[in-house]
Order: sequence, then C-alpha cells, then structure tokens
Amino acid sequence: MQFSATIVLGFLDSMEKGEAHFDAVKKALLASGQYPGHKLFPDFFPAPEGETVEDRADAPLEGNPDYSDVEWKSPGENKAEFEALMSKVAQLQSGRISGEQLADEGWR
Repeated sequence: MQFSATIVLGFLDSMEKGEAHFDAVKKALLASGQYPGHKLFPDFFPAPEGETVEDRADAPLEGNPDYSDVEWKSPGENKAEFEALMSKVAQLQSGRISGEQLADEGWR
C-alpha cells in the first residue's frame, strides 16, 4: 500500500512540476512582448474589444483537442497485435520507441 501511495505522490509531484514549468514558459513568452497576454492568460487579461480567444483544436496554448479522427484501441481488442507491439518495446535498448518503428496497426 505504501509503495502504491509513493507512486501516486510521485506522479502528482511531477504533474505539479510540469504545470509550474508550463506557467513559467507562458510568463517568459509574455515578457518577450511577442505574445499577447489575453491569449496566454485569458483569465487575467481581457481580450481587446471585438477579439475573442478562440477555442480551437490547433490552438497552441489553449483549446480543446479534436479526437474525432482517433480510433481508440485497447489491448483486449487484438491480443496478438498488442503482444507484437510489446515484443518490439521489450527489444529497446534506449527506452524509447517512435511510431516510425512500428507497423501502422493503429497503436500510435
């Protein structure tokens, strides 16, 4: 139980660090003067009159991603396909694998 709690706490800590890093990047972008504050921090800076912060899937810092074209798969749907993928992962030397290293079977 303590081991599982340690894993969860480690995950929460890394999430918090990631959010802090993302916030620092947005602050640096704002300080550069190249990006408007209302796009980086819409909760704190009002948009100029007549302009709105768009909620687009391709917006770099805001928006909701569009997953409509994603075909979701789970290991239980095709066990042989999943085991082939896992055997490739097990052969890794550096601990990383990219989509180009796999046959296009929808596991990207």
